[in-house]
Amino acid sequence: MEGEEAMNFRFACIFLLLLSIFPQSSAVVLDSTIILDQYVDVPDATVSYDGYVCDIDNVGSYLVGQNIQATIEVDPSYSSIKVQLVDMDMNQVWVQNTLLSNGKATVTIPGQSVPSTYGIVVLSSGEYKGAKPIVISEYVMTVTPDKTQLKPGETLRVTITTSKNGVPADPLDQVKGILFQGSSNIAEVSATKFGTGIYKADIGMPAIPGTYYVNGIIATNDYVIGYPESVGIAAGGNVKVVTASSSSSSSSSSSVSSFTEEDFDNILMREIDRKYTGVDKPVSHHFEKLDNIITYVNFTSLMNYGDIDTMVEVLKGRSTLVDSSPSGIVYRHVNIWVGNAGWATERTIANASISFRVEKEWISEKNIAEDSIRLSRFDNGWEQLPTLQTGDDYTYVYFRAEAPGFSSFAVTGSEKKQVVVTTQPTAIVVNSATPPIDDDNTRMKGFGLTLALLAFITCSIIVMVFQRTKKI
Repeated sequence: MEGEEAMNFRFACIFLLLLSIFPQSSAVVLDSTIILDQYVDVPDATVSYDGYVCDIDNVGSYLVGQNIQATIEVDPSYSSIKVQLVDMDMNQVWVQNTLLSNGKATVTIPGQSVPSTYGIVVLSSGEYKGAKPIVISEYVMTVTPDKTQLKPGETLRVTITTSKNGVPADPLDQVKGILFQGSSNIAEVSATKFGTGIYKADIGMPAIPGTYYVNGIIATNDYVIGYPESVGIAAGGNVKVVTASSSSSSSSSSSVSSFTEEDFDNILMREIDRKYTGVDKPVSHHFEKLDNIITYVNFTSLMNYGDIDTMVEVLKGRSTLVDSSPSGIVYRHVNIWVGNAGWATERTIANASISFRVEKEWISEKNIAEDSIRLSRFDNGWEQLPTLQTGDDYTYVYFRAEAPGFSSFAVTGSEKKQVVVTTQPTAIVVNSATPPIDDDNTRMKGFGLTLALLAFITCSIIVMVFQRTKKI
């Protein structure tokens, strides 16, 4: 089964699996919101089972051993929730009872060692309130389309790379490229291997102009209630289908291109992610390219502006938009732009944060203290932002920083302080009234005293004998 029905069926099946443990009940809408710190957009779907209804618009995407952070929102009338992590066989692998604050709670689920598809299940007062699929993978994936703008019917070539522990590696399972829009799965194409960890999928673009989204997946041959297990998923951003008459105007209408003025020769890589923004809606832009040190840009949208692009530019050196360098040892310079120039202000967004990663190899080579690593922002001068270490894996240490705005940034660190241990030499104290001892002179003097003593004793004896003899 391929095409839109296949994709919708697959995502429906995982929710049928998760919802199959729900008790029989009258129609109940699972209206809790589960926001993950790492996820990939997938075709939107609404699934129902035994009177329960649940919406899906993304799935979690994590590496083996990487902690999962989930922010959960339910009806404020509930005081606590139970959060479960279940495997594909519906075995509970983790559970936590969590108190709520105004209907919200953030939980950290420990990383899993077995690559597979899992599910987060939320219960409150004994009732199921929501579920979210989680893909745990041992592979780092990147998905890169060769073009971001095509004509109707043109072929899009998607390059998918897979690596393990920082080394290119081939999964045992099938690598596929996916093109979708909204709830429609346009195409799902098996990728062809071009080298170790390098795959390419050719996707025919639809005839209808619009914005489409690209994903890559690693699918196994295992099935659970008809759902194919996935052990890897990654996003490749969006591509546009435009007509010949609109291609020139479309190329200049991007919501981020109007204000990026970075010298092109200084850009190492560029990645764009588009998300819908609504009133009081948490927005999370996820970035997955291998050379991108920024993993997430999160904020709460205060207004309804529809689709907004966020772009990250990883630079080869200091940004050409700044006139100085930050203090410390620089790991990377980056530019981050959200929406059109001047859009991201206190009036439009709140609670902005940036998640990034730093290679352990760089930390070791530069002898960097991990607790000194900071994200700095340039705004008429450099300012270090509050930065928190959030975890690590085999290759990277992960951090999150609060961001008052978006512009040019730099990740910096400081060398570990060297602890100098000074050993004081042991002093030999010589009494100034007593000259140092000369062993040879001492022995000679001792020998002379002995002779004098013997002579004295001998003379005394002779005198005593003489006096005694005289008396006799």
